[in-house]
Order: sequence, then C-alpha cells, then structure tokens
Amino acid sequence: MEVAKGLAGVVVDSTAVADVQASGVLSYRGHSIASLVEMPFERVVALLLEQPVEVGPAELNPAETAWLLAIPRATHPMRVLQSSIVLLEATAAEDWQRGVELAAKLPAVLATHLHGQSISVTPSDCYGQRVLGALRNVPAAEIPMDHARAFNTAQILQLEHSFNAGTFAARVVASTLADISAAIAAGFGALSGPLHGGADEAALKLVDSLAGERDIQQYLDHVLANDLRVPGMGHRE
Repeated sequence: MEVAKGLAGVVVDSTAVADVQASGVLSYRGHSIASLVEMPFERVVALLLEQPVEVGPAELNPAETAWLLAIPRATHPMRVLQSSIVLLEATAAEDWQRGVELAAKLPAVLATHLHGQSISVTPSDCYGQRVLGALRNVPAAEIPMDHARAFNTAQILQLEHSFNAGTFAARVVASTLADISAAIAAGFGALSGPLHGGADEAALKLVDSLAGERDIQQYLDHVLANDLRVPGMGHRE
C-alpha cells in the first residue's frame, strides 16, 4: 500500500475560496492576488467569508488583561496566541462571527504581551495602522502609510492558502464540533512550526545574522554546497 507523507497528494475536500497553483498563481473567490492587495484588508476578509465583517479595534476586558499580563514576557508570541485564544471572550451567535471577534482582539493581545502593560488599539480606517500602532504603542495615525500598506499586503497574501497544515489542523478539531477557539488554537500550533509559519521567523533571523555582502555570499555557498533550504524561500504555493 502506498502511503502519502504529510498532506502531499491527499485530497480531503474541495474549495471555492482560494485557487493556489504551483506556478505562482493565487486568487480568492476568482479575484487575482494582484487586485486583492489593492483592497482594504476588511474588504478581502468579507470577500473570503462572503459576509460583511467589522475587524475594527477590540479591547481586552480586565480579566483578559490580567491573565495575559501574568504570562512571562519571555514566552514566544505564538505560544501566547495559542494559549490565550481559548480564554478570550466572544459572544456572537455564529462560529464564524465569534472567530472574527477573537481575531479582532489579537492585536491587543500581542501588544499587551510585548509591552507588559495594557495597550489599547487606537481607531483608524486602515487595518495596518491600527495593528502596527498597537505593536509600537503609538497612535495609529503616527504609522506611516507605506508601512501600513506593506503590512496589509502581507496579511492579505497570507489570509488564505487553501488546505495548508494550519487549516488542516483547525478543520480536524472543528470536525469534532469543538468550539471555534479550540480550532483556532490547533491552527496556531501547526502554524508555529518551522516548516509552516515559523519559516517567516527563521527568515527574519537569517537576515539579521547577515551583516554584509560577504556574509550573504558565504551563506549561499554553504547552502548550495550542502543542499540546504533557505528559510522563507521555496514555498510550494
């Protein structure tokens, strides 16, 4: 019997949400990624969900802030996300609505953990300004628009990639009728791995370790000579 390793060649379901091709083509609901990255982030979310959504600033309540501040500051942000998502309050009736509520709180979660104090997400029409403002602990209006646009573009590019490991893990948990927060926590767990979302972190660490052109050449020579992977490069999708 032939056994497929990982998810390669495994068909679990079909989707009309995203079309991901190895040639580099990516589209959501029939819209090319080139057009999507020119849209506001919330509009793309609404397109994926086929529902009007509000991803505006959401504050943490006192209880959420208290237990979040009790997490050691040295804890990795992905562990903070995975552990905190199941404790955040969401009151909407539908699972997808609660998921949006939880997602709206995550900038405040990360900013509060990063700075070790309660951080508010200041209003702005631009999602990137709101999130970066919280992470930098400055008013959203102080975030340069080119920074905000770059952030929005990154978020839209990573918003949907069909049946990746994080999506698969979340859907396995959701299939048991577990709460939406439990499914998201499973997705975060898969995403944290170096062969998934953790590759982004590895790429940033690599860039920080290379001081100049000579370092880059030496690193590339080492990679090519030993048939190694470059973090953040070579994504199948």
